[in-house]
Amino acid sequence: MPTTTVPLVMFLRPDASAKMVTFPVWFFWNNSEAMLFSLRSWVLTNVLLAFLVFICSAVFISNLSPACVRCLCEAATECNNTFACVKGYCGPFYISKIYWIDAGRPVLDEDDPERTRAYEDCATDITCAARILEAYMVKYGRDCNGDSVTNCDDYARIHYHGGTKCESPLDENTFSRRYSRCRPAFQCDAQRLHSASNVSLLVSCISASTFALYL
Repeated sequence: MPTTTVPLVMFLRPDASAKMVTFPVWFFWNNSEAMLFSLRSWVLTNVLLAFLVFICSAVFISNLSPACVRCLCEAATECNNTFACVKGYCGPFYISKIYWIDAGRPVLDEDDPERTRAYEDCATDITCAARILEAYMVKYGRDCNGDSVTNCDDYARIHYHGGTKCESPLDENTFSRRYSRCRPAFQCDAQRLHSASNVSLLVSCISASTFALYL
């Protein structure tokens, strides 16, 4: 009967010592489909694992929509594009230098974070300031109020209290009052949309999102 010789290491661990073993040809003929299936399974498993690693390493901020960013801007300064720096806080989002550093020191295009006024110039530019806020939420975003959902209510606490103290509710002040006014229109996260029983909420969310494009 025809035979063929193959290394035994093919059927052992990758670090196993190689030994030559003789198998009849019919063994490979009868088991070729099973071996091919195993190979395909191995390839598919590794592709899926690589995909999961990619997804887990990607930046994703749950429910930090443009509408939520706009609402935080409204709460901070009524989204005043001309707001400069007062008592260590700058721009329409009222961002401190420590906040900026925690966010990774974003800067204007082609700027240098080491430049003396890099923080002030980014924080007072509404587009650059929004990038600071988004980077800060990437670092600190979590469920702060214990409702099992991470949404704009949590981001408001993080923005106001700081990333490590967001368990505290918002103080009764101008920021919380402004946020309360814009929150119903702007907080259109997936949970609320899923529970919507009529079209009115959907319409308000679409309108808010459209308005947020002007940010």
